[in-house]
Amino acid sequence: IATLFGSFMIYYPAKTDKYHEMVYSQEDGVYSSYGLVGNLLGEIGNAFKGDKVVVQESQAEPFLYAQTSQGSSAFGVAKDKNVVVILSESLEWFAFMRNGEHYNALDITPEELAAFYPNLTRFYNESVIASNFHSREKTDISETTSLIGAYPTGQYVNTSYYQNVLPNTLPNIMKMLDGDLQTKYFHNGEKEFYNRDEATKTFGFESIDDRYSMEEMANKAVEEGKTQTPTFVNYKDNPVNSELCLDSEMMETCKDDMFPVDKRFYTYITTITMHGTYYARANLTTEREAFEALLGEERMEKIYDKEDAEDLEDVLFYYMVTAKELDDAMGVMFEDLEKKNLLDDALILMFGDHNAYYNQLSNYVKDIKGYNTEHNFTDLYKVPLMIYGSGLPHQEIDKFMCTSDIVPTLLDLLGIRYYTNFYYGNSLFAAEQSIMYSRAYGIFLRDGIVGTSATNVVFRYEGVEDENGVMQGGITDAEIDAFKKDGAALVEKIKYCDYWFKTDYFAQGNNKQTYIDKMKTLNGQ
Repeated sequence: IATLFGSFMIYYPAKTDKYHEMVYSQEDGVYSSYGLVGNLLGEIGNAFKGDKVVVQESQAEPFLYAQTSQGSSAFGVAKDKNVVVILSESLEWFAFMRNGEHYNALDITPEELAAFYPNLTRFYNESVIASNFHSREKTDISETTSLIGAYPTGQYVNTSYYQNVLPNTLPNIMKMLDGDLQTKYFHNGEKEFYNRDEATKTFGFESIDDRYSMEEMANKAVEEGKTQTPTFVNYKDNPVNSELCLDSEMMETCKDDMFPVDKRFYTYITTITMHGTYYARANLTTEREAFEALLGEERMEKIYDKEDAEDLEDVLFYYMVTAKELDDAMGVMFEDLEKKNLLDDALILMFGDHNAYYNQLSNYVKDIKGYNTEHNFTDLYKVPLMIYGSGLPHQEIDKFMCTSDIVPTLLDLLGIRYYTNFYYGNSLFAAEQSIMYSRAYGIFLRDGIVGTSATNVVFRYEGVEDENGVMQGGITDAEIDAFKKDGAALVEKIKYCDYWFKTDYFAQGNNKQTYIDKMKTLNGQ
């Protein structure tokens, strides 16, 4: 009851200004660690609270254009390259590798994992690894934030602001500076879901392909004699104990549209096969049998419990089967890009949209139970982000990173300067460290720290006790002070983000052209 009440109260009408409350509120109520009921109650409370515009029009331009990016050591490394962004549904590090945070992972050696997931392993070994990347959002918010670099608090972009003018999205900026750019979006779900068919136009995509158009493409290829059998099956209308389509079939069917040879492209791909819940799917029989063969009879007997369909080792087993299908999809991408001699000209960023919260799988594997834990609670939201590019040597960067850092990171690598107050985050390669505000769950977060407001810390990682009984590796007072300072600065950006969304700022007067002119001047055009 306390949790639900706290969930609601986070968004109950504030006694003072909403943004003042986001900085200074001492309310300790938090959403459920698993998000579902608490999130629903919070959204109901949000509707009661409303979202008044508190910014005056005369204040907007001076604030929004006050600061420009300076460029990191990686600035322009991928200048003029093609861009591929892959949002991988529920992707966790434990899907294809192991580390010390995966306490309840299956008994599989790193060598076995590397052999079973060769393409994900290759991507890891040849990429820049953001080993401290966190996401605490649902898919639509993660997806939109990775395109805009910000997200308003009061409404959902895809349903309330899909008709807004947004020249500051990454696809629109790239088209602004390179008019011959192809921008296409691919998702082997349904394009109407989350209103993607409308929202993607605003984000700057010229087209969106979903399971139905992919099915048409595959059938047309058979009719034209290009393939003997369809390369894509729409399992929504052709069920085989699964409504989820296969990512490898999406890649195979759409690869020529995703990766054209005759023009520069920005391609956004949202996968679906790893979407929960996790169970025996008939269209993943081959992958399941291969995984069973890898484990062998003795390990399978320890893992698989026929009497308990909800056993979490079983859930993890089937989760890793879905990861094999994603690995196959990555193999299709690598093969096609290499065949077309495009791999060296590609900048590929892949990230998990959120942790595998279905069946509380993340909590199980990471052995994290609630806020009071001997382990780092925020590790629950630590998911993969990897960046592949021929000018980027393999390295691991442990700096805290979140979804709002994706746009600044790509702009930095592409050699595009920008106005920083439009974006919540920073480049992975910059010295500045971001702080995350979870739109869906009403919390501020940085590695080892959670706050219900920017100044009200409700979780602080205390570290581990060494052999002398002294705690080591915990969050310091200086880190808490930095969290509060950076959180307050983030709220100021959030306030203006709410303003330019609610007022459709770029549709007013000459605001869009002002932005375009300033961006072109900033980038020497």
